[in-house]
Amino acid sequence: MKHSFLLQPARWTATGFIFDEKGNPTATEGITSVIHGSQLWEIHGRLTVLGNPPMEFENDYRIAPLAPGETFTQWTSTNSALGPLKGMFSLVENSILSSFSSSEGRYTGVEVLNQRGETTYEARGTLYHGNTQISAWSAKLIRME
Repeated sequence: MKHSFLLQPARWTATGFIFDEKGNPTATEGITSVIHGSQLWEIHGRLTVLGNPPMEFENDYRIAPLAPGETFTQWTSTNSALGPLKGMFSLVENSILSSFSSSEGRYTGVEVLNQRGETTYEARGTLYHGNTQISAWSAKLIRME
């Protein structure tokens, strides 16, 4: 099965949980659009943390298109909470791995998207500030188009 997230333009919904530094969960929902241009791929995402009050975060990625035969690429993004980020996507069997850091190195993290079907992925990730984990997340992504 070929990857349908990242490698194909589409819109995706996301539902799941974000966990604070003590592991307390809060429900989340979001929407993500993957756009392919000839020189640049983009991902535009919006996530709402359904706490009291709800909080909304946006993340806009700029991705170097995968060269033929390659399984990894670089990306940069602007995150409404963390500022500028840079990272790598790597395709490994049914997973898309992402590692990232903030431009000054204060924040680092990883995310794994495991493909469960042509239109479904499960995402797991964690965010660190120095040597401290400040959040983690789990989500299910479902393709809309």
